[in-house]
Amino acid sequence: MTRGFTLIETVVAVGVFAMLSVIGSTLLFGILRGSKKAASVVVVRTEGANILNSLTQTIRFAEEISVCNGTSITFRPLVGNDITYSCTGTNIASGSANLNSSQVTLSACAISCPLTTSITDVRKAKYVDLSFTLKGSQAEIPFKTQVVLRNRD
Repeated sequence: MTRGFTLIETVVAVGVFAMLSVIGSTLLFGILRGSKKAASVVVVRTEGANILNSLTQTIRFAEEISVCNGTSITFRPLVGNDITYSCTGTNIASGSANLNSSQVTLSACAISCPLTTSITDVRKAKYVDLSFTLKGSQAEIPFKTQVVLRNRD
């Protein structure tokens, strides 16, 4: 009597290994896809937080706002020349420099200086509303804040 496997046993074993391979590769690709999405979220959140912090810190101490038109703001800091932030295409820019890197793009942006009924001149605005949405390779995250201007009477 010879020892070995029958053809049926071999076919069943190959089928089981094939199913396990398909299940394993599906799980592996799912994990890799989730990892790429998580990395994209981290990049977008980090860049958005840095941009929001930069805008907030400089606008907060503005001496006078001269332009606030929905997509840009121009103001004079306590020291130095006027600063302009604007939403241009897929970037948030300060002068000719982009605040966001090429890893993320701007998909929505709004800058407003709401006025109270007693104040009608944008130069006397008490606060600035900033909102923008950044989009990475696999993530899109909105950012929003209201900056209270410190140098107001």
